Amino acid sequence: MYPIAVNMRGRLAVVIGGGAIAERKIAALLDAGAMVRVVAPSLTPVLVQLSDERRIDSKRKTFEAGDLEGASLVFAATDDDTVNAAVVAAARARGVFVNDASQAERGDFSTPAVHRRNSLTIAVDTSGTSPAVARLVRERIGALVEHSLSETLVCASRASRLAMTQTRLVMAKLARSGIASTVVNITTKGDQVQDRAITAIGTDNVFVRELELALRDRRADYAVHSCKDLPSTLPDDMEIVAIVERADPRDVFCSDRFESFDALPSGARVGTSSPRRRAQLAAMRGDLEYVTIRGNVDTRLRKLAEREFDAIVLAAAGIDRLGERARYSVPFATERLVPAAAQGALAVETRRDDPLGAILRSTLNDTNAELEVLAERAFMRTMRGGCAAPIGANAVIDAASGSMLVRAAVGLDDGQVQRAECRGEASSVAEAEDLGTALAAEFARASLERTT
Repeated sequence: MYPIAVNMRGRLAVVIGGGAIAERKIAALLDAGAMVRVVAPSLTPVLVQLSDERRIDSKRKTFEAGDLEGASLVFAATDDDTVNAAVVAAARARGVFVNDASQAERGDFSTPAVHRRNSLTIAVDTSGTSPAVARLVRERIGALVEHSLSETLVCASRASRLAMTQTRLVMAKLARSGIASTVVNITTKGDQVQDRAITAIGTDNVFVRELELALRDRRADYAVHSCKDLPSTLPDDMEIVAIVERADPRDVFCSDRFESFDALPSGARVGTSSPRRRAQLAAMRGDLEYVTIRGNVDTRLRKLAEREFDAIVLAAAGIDRLGERARYSVPFATERLVPAAAQGALAVETRRDDPLGAILRSTLNDTNAELEVLAERAFMRTMRGGCAAPIGANAVIDAASGSMLVRAAVGLDDGQVQRAECRGEASSVAEAEDLGTALAAEFARASLERTT
């Protein structure tokens, strides 16, 4: 048997039989949003009520092959083996999958015992041979899940206003699915050291390591990160279980006096702590002074307002989530200033193989955002670039075609910026990562050509 989940919302399921077995099948189909037609000489009181309420279409008659007209799925659920065999034959003749409640091996599929909790579905299947065992296992697993989720989870988060705003977004999304969380605030090395550039601190994961330690020590059940802060390769005992819906990945020019980056006068001071931004900006405007700026978004905007800088460059996602703005806030097009890998995305991290991960993923993960981030991280991993490298990578899925465009920029030692992009199908994790890896290989070839 090959397990599969079928979306029956708005599709017709025909159930032949009006007894207790048919009643259970119909209840599950209605829960799944299916339209149901039941055919049987007589119905249980529950099915009669459903018919009277027009929740199901009922035909009080013996089975005929024409009763299957328009069906997406068919269920043979009578207590007469001959009738069930006829239903199976009629469904097969129409090319429609059929379930036989009397002889599971005669049908095309079985219906598992299911436990649902919001968007989480747990199915236990014995291929129809031992439904009582399936129900028993379902009940025990369901009880374990309910017990686990009835406890309040602990989320590890940095304490800055932006970090807490992002963490609350994730917690609120979980709360809407009935999963409560509380927060443990963690101070990271990147938070402690504010008098030097990130590159001078001496490690890539300056905003991450202490949060992972809280997970290892079981002081926290999950951690929320700005995904761009994560190293391209995680420790073996950690994993990203969800990428939450992505915000604007672009960088934003911010100034209280000048309308745009191009409007800055020669010699203007531009605050940025990112080697990636500095490399690309300097390639566009080598006549400006690029100065390291540290601190959270509030601190940087205050320094701008106090005229320590003529302009600063910030991530759009951060200022959007905080609702902050400079007088002039102008996003850079991604083809002009390629964002950091995973910029704008929130990552939820857990201990590897923790069962909680599957629950968080089912509630939080955004598939398109995940595929984009995976392509970007694959590029960074292949380039061996950390968050302090002068490398940008941005992937975008085209909603119409489903294809993905991956664009990257790498700052070179001579002050130039190498750029490249590729496009391809990315409907799976493997395809998305292959695109990122292929683009990195193109950069490697170009680098080899420059040195030969």
